[in-house]
Formats: sequence, structure tokens, C-alpha cells
Amino acid sequence: MIRAKRAYLRDAEIAYAKLDEMHRTQLKRGEIVAETIQAQTALGQLIGEAEQMTVWPFDRATFYRSAAILFGPIVPSVVTQLPKLLVVIKTYLHLTP
Repeated sequence: MIRAKRAYLRDAEIAYAKLDEMHRTQLKRGEIVAETIQAQTALGQLIGEAEQMTVWPFDRATFYRSAAILFGPIVPSVVTQLPKLLVVIKTYLHLTP
């Protein structure tokens, strides 16, 4: 997620720089092009919003590592209680003879 945000911001800032250069060139020629100004303003707002977006600190690999650390100690208890749980489930579902 962090990489995606950085890549988006990098690309958006490159596009903004190109628009800025285009706008300066137009000003040197004495032209005022509303579309360029609107595009630059909109892109500036998008960059600002993207910079303020929170980034979820977990990607899939980090989540799996964290889950292994958190649930690892619980697994032995679950495994020892599993036969009792299966008996209860079979009894509830009327699967026992």
C-alpha cells in the first residue's frame, strides 16, 4: 500500500510539473489557457488528498506473519480440544450411531 501511494504521488507530481511548465510557457507567450489552469488545480487537489490519505500498514505478507505470531501459541490448545469439539458437533448433528 505504501509503495502504491508513493508511486501515485510520484506520477502525479511529474504530471503536475509538466502542466506547470506548459502553463509557464503559455504565460511567456501571453496566453491564458483555462483548461491548463483547471487541470493543474485539479491535479494539485488530488495530490493534496493523496498525501493526507492514511496508509494501511499491512500488506498480505505482513498480515500472515503477524497472524502466525499471534495464533501460533493458541494452536496447541485448539488441537488438544479438537476431539472433544468433534464429539459435540457429531452429537449436535445426530451423526453418532
